[in-house]
Amino acid sequence: WEMVVFERWLANIDSGWSPKCLDRKAASDEWGVLKLGAVTWCEFDETEQKALPADEAPRPEIEVAVGDLLFARQNTHELVAAAAYVHEVRTKLMMPDLIFRLRLKSDSDIDPKFLWQLLIQPHQRQSIQKLANGAAGSMPNISKAKLKGVQLIKPPLDLQHRFAGIVESVE
Repeated sequence: WEMVVFERWLANIDSGWSPKCLDRKAASDEWGVLKLGAVTWCEFDETEQKALPADEAPRPEIEVAVGDLLFARQNTHELVAAAAYVHEVRTKLMMPDLIFRLRLKSDSDIDPKFLWQLLIQPHQRQSIQKLANGAAGSMPNISKAKLKGVQLIKPPLDLQHRFAGIVESVE
């Protein structure tokens, strides 16, 4: 299959925000900020979040939505580069600054669910993890520029859709 540079499919990589949050989960009618644990295991977990203080204005432009592909840009060496596809999510949850949202071009020839599975495939994820840098003992970070330069396989779109359908039925 053809190899392509990730940037070819990306419209943007959105960054989140990490204000000082309360030490409790946000109620369903409150704004909250995801914690890194929301994507750590490559499955989206909306319960991993904290409540935004009432005196902080929410940022609706970074609210997580169904169909988002989230990527842990910073974590321990073993856990960095986790990716999660958002199948469903409650309203009023925002991304933290440790997580990127990968926005695909509208005319990209990549299925988002296929891409999610490709990014978490062990060999691919390990190659992305090698791009992370940071001092010993710190949580390594993957920059947007390095992530955009990753080489990925590009199977035919119909094959990607078939694979994504299988993933959806399993999920």
